[in-house]
Amino acid sequence: MLNNKLNKNAMIAINLLASLIALVAGIGLNFILAPIIVENLGVEANGFVQLANNFVMFANLITIALNSMAGRFISIAYQRGEFGKAQGYYSTISFANWIITIIILIPFSIITYYLDTILEVPKDILSDVQLLFGFIFINFLILTLLSTWGVATFITNKLYLQSLNTICSQLIRLLLTFGLFVLYEPTLHFIGLAILISTIYVCLMNYIYKIKLTPDLKYKKSKLSFNKFKEVTSSGIWNTIQTAGFLMLTAVDLLVVNLLLGPHAMGVLSIAKLLPTTMLTISGTINSIFIPNFLNLYASNKISELGKEVKQSMKIVGILLMVPLTCIFIFGQDFYRLWVPTEDASLLYYLTSVSILNMIFTSSISPMFNLFTITNKLKFNAILIIVSGFLNIILMILLIKYTDLGIYAVAGLSTIINLIRNLCFIAPYSAKCIGLKWYAFYPKIISFIIPFGVVMILGYLLKNIYHVYNWFDFFIVTVLMSLITFIVNYFIALTKHEKKLFLNFFWGKIIRR
Repeated sequence: MLNNKLNKNAMIAINLLASLIALVAGIGLNFILAPIIVENLGVEANGFVQLANNFVMFANLITIALNSMAGRFISIAYQRGEFGKAQGYYSTISFANWIITIIILIPFSIITYYLDTILEVPKDILSDVQLLFGFIFINFLILTLLSTWGVATFITNKLYLQSLNTICSQLIRLLLTFGLFVLYEPTLHFIGLAILISTIYVCLMNYIYKIKLTPDLKYKKSKLSFNKFKEVTSSGIWNTIQTAGFLMLTAVDLLVVNLLLGPHAMGVLSIAKLLPTTMLTISGTINSIFIPNFLNLYASNKISELGKEVKQSMKIVGILLMVPLTCIFIFGQDFYRLWVPTEDASLLYYLTSVSILNMIFTSSISPMFNLFTITNKLKFNAILIIVSGFLNIILMILLIKYTDLGIYAVAGLSTIINLIRNLCFIAPYSAKCIGLKWYAFYPKIISFIIPFGVVMILGYLLKNIYHVYNWFDFFIVTVLMSLITFIVNYFIALTKHEKKLFLNFFWGKIIRR
């Protein structure tokens, strides 16, 4: 029993460490490339890069109903020893993805060709933007076509391999982009080309992992099953609705700003959104580490233990997210001043701050969303998010047209909507999904408010003592802020038992009670 706990904790720690390293690599890549793009191609160019990715996110809605639940169904069947059933899910999902890829190719081609009639694009960069969209669309088609190759690391709970894969692909993307920009005149489509080549590398490595980790998981025509397709998509359709709502909250804003306020405002907003998007990425990356363990507990019908694991993961996620959150609030303006010196640092800082205000209260809430997928109770959350998305779009357009708030309205609206939805609906319903009292998760959420306030006070004291003049100064203050945040949370936010669990999680040892 002790060895099993050790192995579980050690694997979670390894997966988390690898994921964080991959995350840092991805974040570092974005922060390196963004000022290069702005300097060489203008702030509008960065907006089009993000907008192309947003178009792909909307296209991904077609595949989410199938692929968002693929890991769950294949993994549960595989871990229960039902290999024939797992192979049926794998084959059916693979075949469906091939069909979807062929179907999506047609609208992608039309959008790329008639891009200037859909968006406001400066004529001097139209062909470049079209090539950018083309490469990013092809990249998405390849990912869809070969998506099932990536389930092996999830099934075997060796997510660190996927993280290593991501790290290498980000390095390839960085070197290719930088090399092309140095050797040739910088263009937007070089960014899309680098993304495409790095994705091909990822897919090849996923295939190798699949062969080594799950050699018995192969595509077989005889295993194709419409019933399995229907079973997966009937559950996943709610993930599609949920993601559509999420995109309405986070991705439609650039399109609305492009059409109502112009390409330059879109470019400014895309820069200001990078830090909030990074926060969401950090949350999602850390959160994904716990899913295989949650699935194992649920598959083994250990519901009580699952509830404890969720609460413990909330503590870990909350503490880790508070580090970048406090750094942004305290030193965000200094960061923008150093990062994009040609842009208005104050404007970018205020837009970013407004966008992440809700995370003060909900930074630890992300593990709850796993419960909807694990228990296959997706409907309630999906409806909530799609309603939130519609409200966001309608109110955003009204505020831009009839007030002087401009892009401030865009940045702040989703923050208010997310805060109300997560605190008033998501927290109680996720507890209900696993048989807990509706208020079960609130103590964990509230427990971060006091330490956050203490950290902010200490952060402002640090800001008044140590002024940031260059990147070295910024590095020093962020390291100090990180240490302060960890120390304050350790002594204020954690109970005695949780301190043991927290240390155990990171050192990979079992501390006997």
